[in-house]
Order: sequence, then C-alpha cells, then structure tokens
Amino acid sequence: ASDEEIETAREGIEKYVMTRIVHITFAVSPEERKQNEAVDLRMRILETFLTAASDEEIETAREGIEKYVMTRIVHITFAVSPEERKQNEAVDLRMRILETFLT
Repeated sequence: ASDEEIETAREGIEKYVMTRIVHITFAVSPEERKQNEAVDLRMRILETFLTAASDEEIETAREGIEKYVMTRIVHITFAVSPEERKQNEAVDLRMRILETFLT
C-alpha cells in the first residue's frame, strides 16, 4: 500500500474510533449532539465546494471553520464547576470595585 493509502486508512480509522467514543469522552447532551450533527452536515457540504478551490481558499475556509468550532465548544472545553463559577464571579466583582477606585 502507498503512503497515501495508509494515511487515508489511518484517518478513516481515527474518525471511526472518535465517533464511537466521543459521547463517552465528552458526555454530549442531546442538544449538543444536534449541534454537532448540524456542524458535521455543514462540513460535508463545504467539502464538496472545496474540491475546486485554490489552496488559499481552502486555508481561509479551514481557519474560519476552526474559529466557528472553537466558539461552539468553548463552554464544553473550559467548563467550570458551580463552585469555580462563584469564585470567578467574586473575583470579577472585586476587580470591578477596584477599578472604580483606580479611575
């Protein structure tokens, strides 16, 4: 098998494994699952358009997709516990109070 075939097979296996374990690893809610399916559909549609695109257009699209995905998953990736949220709010309040004295 060529290097390209091996890489394609590796990517296919990785994608298969990740789709099987994502719900275990990330505990996806039904609403998040719907959002993920919508993003997946958009990605498949985009792939059909990118087949005729230039390298620059593909890179621009990739950066846009990355930004979009990160804004959709930031609350999952950086989730905080209720206790941490209270601590963050207390620190934020103190910073705002301090700011009023400094201005």
